[in-house]
Amino acid sequence: MLRIATAITLLVLAAPAAHADDTADIKKALNDQLDLLRKGDTEGFKKTLTEKVRNGTQISDADVKRLGKSLGRATADTLVKSITVKDTKDGPRAQLTTFRKSKVFGDFLKVDGKWLADSTWFE
Repeated sequence: MLRIATAITLLVLAAPAAHADDTADIKKALNDQLDLLRKGDTEGFKKTLTEKVRNGTQISDADVKRLGKSLGRATADTLVKSITVKDTKDGPRAQLTTFRKSKVFGDFLKVDGKWLADSTWFE
């Protein structure tokens, strides 16, 4: 019995933490979005969204310029309090929570190895 318990303990300790490296990648994806908005790059920004969001949301050049101006020095670190990653039928999904009232900030979905926004976090 002790051997089985030891073997299970070793398997658990040796197993990689699920999504341990994803937090930095998700923050980078958000920071990339913020940079594209500040630059006014509408087409580049649209590439950071899932197909569902790109097809369901009208994003104009004027929207991108307005958002870019309103961001100030905001970064993922100043906007996001926590990131929770879960496996879903569509793949790994991250939910970002804000510092402000701990509201959900947005969702990112990992598509072909890239984190793309799967909800609009802007108005």
